[in-house]
Amino acid sequence: MDSNIRTLNKGFTLIELIISLFLMTLILGAVFYHFHFQYSSYENLYEDITSMEKLRFLSIQLEKQICNTSRIYVVEGTVYLRDIETPEYYNYYTLTNKILYKTKTHSDLKDIGLGSKSQIANKIENFFITYIDSKTIQLTIEVSEGEKKARLQKDISVLGQVTVIN
Repeated sequence: MDSNIRTLNKGFTLIELIISLFLMTLILGAVFYHFHFQYSSYENLYEDITSMEKLRFLSIQLEKQICNTSRIYVVEGTVYLRDIETPEYYNYYTLTNKILYKTKTHSDLKDIGLGSKSQIANKIENFFITYIDSKTIQLTIEVSEGEKKARLQKDISVLGQVTVIN
């Protein structure tokens, strides 16, 4: 009869329970580390894509405007480009507190008043449109997204006439 009682007493010993808890903790730790690593990779990739997308957008827009402008004015280092949507206006770009603004002016380069300034992009570290010579304008843009920074410097050929006013 004693042998039957011993066989009915099946269960885990304390050592088996501790070993199984330890193994489960190791497995859960590895799974957590894997998901954390994947999420960090996703965040880094997202920051890279966002900053490159912003650079690409600004580069395409400004290059298109520079190439389609029949007349470019350079006044004391500021480059005025003919507006694509409304050719009777000219635009110049300024960077204030990491926000890039486009300001519209009349064809005489005087401010049009209320509504002339609009935000183009944010998180811009540096922005320059530099007049090099009558055939070249240099575009420099540096953007940041999180810890990531991306920089673009491009020489753009001018097809229109450039007028320099000092």
